[in-house]
Amino acid sequence: FGCRDEEPSATEPLICHVGGTMRPVMLHLAETYEAETGRPVEVNSAGSGELLAHIELQETGDLYVCHDPFLDILMKKFGMGTDGWTVAELTPVVVVAEGNPKDIHGLTDLARDDVDLALTDFEHSTLGHMLPTIFRKVGIDVRELVKRKDVQINKSGGYVANLVKTGNADAAMVWNAVARLREDALDVVEIPAERLPTPGV
Repeated sequence: FGCRDEEPSATEPLICHVGGTMRPVMLHLAETYEAETGRPVEVNSAGSGELLAHIELQETGDLYVCHDPFLDILMKKFGMGTDGWTVAELTPVVVVAEGNPKDIHGLTDLARDDVDLALTDFEHSTLGHMLPTIFRKVGIDVRELVKRKDVQINKSGGYVANLVKTGNADAAMVWNAVARLREDALDVVEIPAERLPTPGV
């Protein structure tokens, strides 16, 4: 996005703010970039919202890798970005323990009494904002579900996925990229496209 008053020197590191999910691939890209150009890259990684607050306060950085809606906030609300584009799309999925021991095949199974569920926070995560719409499409009021069951809530998708990985939950809803980082220990149950919110909503 560029928050410098002047071009940095070739030896000065480029500052790259990266959301946690994209950290592994961006570290690899930074290493490749440094090898090809000789220019160092400093990767600052945290949650997208946390990084946005840091950028707003420090007004420093050359690149911000985030997910919606943070790019729009950076560019439109703060007027700090010079250019932005979409490089990938994320899709919500259900993660379960390897082998799917609770035989979970869809969203309605998450409402079963024998399923310990973990979800991301409705206010402090992008996927959390989408959950009421996703569950409504299968006739479930997710807020009532949370009240009825002892659903574990956290703002981090990585955290709720790790609850399943460590056996402290039977299922969680996360981005497919979060699941991919844990594919050695978790299986994915896809959510049919018609159950997902309409793009742009």
